[in-house]
Amino acid sequence: MNEHLERVSADVQMIYSRIEDDTSRQIFENRLMMALTKNERKNDEIEFLREKRDKDKRLVSLFNEIKCLEGDIFIFGAGECGRYIVNSKFMKGIPVRGFIDNREWREDTIHNLPVYQFEDAVINCEKANVILSMQSYVSRRQIKEQIAQKRNSWNIIDAGEILRQIDKEALLEIGNPFYRYIYNLVDTSESGSAVLDKIRNGSHLTACWITPEEGDNIGRLIKEKWGYYPWCCYLTADKTQNEYNGIPIYTYEEASAQYDQLDIVIENGRLYDTVREQVSSNGIVREIINLNDITEMLYRKQYFDFFEYADVKETFIDGGAFDLCSTKEFIKWCRGNYARVFAFEPEKSDYEFCKEKAEHLDNVSLFNCGLLDRQGKIGFTAGLSGASRIEDQKRDFYADYDIEVTDLDSVVKDEKVTFIKMDIEGAEEKALLGARHIITEQKPKLAICVYHKPEDIIELPALILEMRPDYKIAFRHYSLRGTETVMYAW
Repeated sequence: MNEHLERVSADVQMIYSRIEDDTSRQIFENRLMMALTKNERKNDEIEFLREKRDKDKRLVSLFNEIKCLEGDIFIFGAGECGRYIVNSKFMKGIPVRGFIDNREWREDTIHNLPVYQFEDAVINCEKANVILSMQSYVSRRQIKEQIAQKRNSWNIIDAGEILRQIDKEALLEIGNPFYRYIYNLVDTSESGSAVLDKIRNGSHLTACWITPEEGDNIGRLIKEKWGYYPWCCYLTADKTQNEYNGIPIYTYEEASAQYDQLDIVIENGRLYDTVREQVSSNGIVREIINLNDITEMLYRKQYFDFFEYADVKETFIDGGAFDLCSTKEFIKWCRGNYARVFAFEPEKSDYEFCKEKAEHLDNVSLFNCGLLDRQGKIGFTAGLSGASRIEDQKRDFYADYDIEVTDLDSVVKDEKVTFIKMDIEGAEEKALLGARHIITEQKPKLAICVYHKPEDIIELPALILEMRPDYKIAFRHYSLRGTETVMYAW
């Protein structure tokens, strides 16, 4: 243990000595403190959340109701939450006919239960009790609409909403300092700092428009940093409770009777049209602060705002292409002066979308695989609200399906690489090891995400500096939350 601590301490000191500016030092210090305050959580996030769910009275109540149901029971969603439900102690003695899922799975059965495509389930089952397992509000809404169109005789049990609330509360249990450090991270960007100050120091009464299911992240940051929530009230279109965080919840009509003038903060961009429609008929709103606009602006800046283009022909690695947005931003950044782009996307649906976009771009080579330190296949866990990731083969139990993986050195070989970007859900360390030859021999510019795992803030820069001790290091943060911190090396 002492040797480990000495090594970590040495790495921290070495990294700190190579950081180039005060903003980067502030980000590094706060991410270190976030990693330390996260130690209250177990190393395995899924196991941590499952233990919390197993103790929750809301699930006890829900599954007591399920035990009384008559007829076939299906679980809609064969991902992590669906498999948790099947194996939960609450489901003992409750027969489940199978899973229903809109995706194609690598196996026809999961935990010895068949996985039906939705259309097949519709054909074979006139009446059923369907447990929605996914946490995404949008996904559940779409599935409810899907069922209503095809099988309105099915009884829907919305377990996903309860699981989302339990998981959210479990993650919020981490000590208050954790959120103060996130506040400090957000405060390092000019636009992030400006909106925090505007909300906290506003001269007008401010309300936050929320869905209680999704919560109030920006208010939480201000509360844990400064000791108070900045809102006079919460607003919502679908009122199901009277208060949240000890603050009253009003419909817009109720707020109009209470206040002469309000600023309204919206964190969820999907609510913007609803808010605009409701406030258009009444003049109490002074300003609408749409945090989603700031978030989108920060996302567009990341990877390419730090390096100035040096008017040389570039070759770019897009690790985690998703929708090919980074590749398109790279082409803008280098003014179209590039030799080639290597883009990697393991998710089949995202790859197909990228493929369509790549047809309109020159010299973009797209690969339907993830990046690691070897070639082969590995399990991939999806749908964990930002925690989707490549799994360890030793604990492939939670994986949703297999993906192809490769190492950059094998694909790129001796081609000159000038710029590598990686945002690959926690696989960055192994992917960097798989690019050792490129990095040691060519020293490309690097833009690497260091927020997927707490230890990344130490281990990734230490690895880069072990490969090439002459790299310089900097950090920038690109969200109003604890995500989207990027390490730059050059």
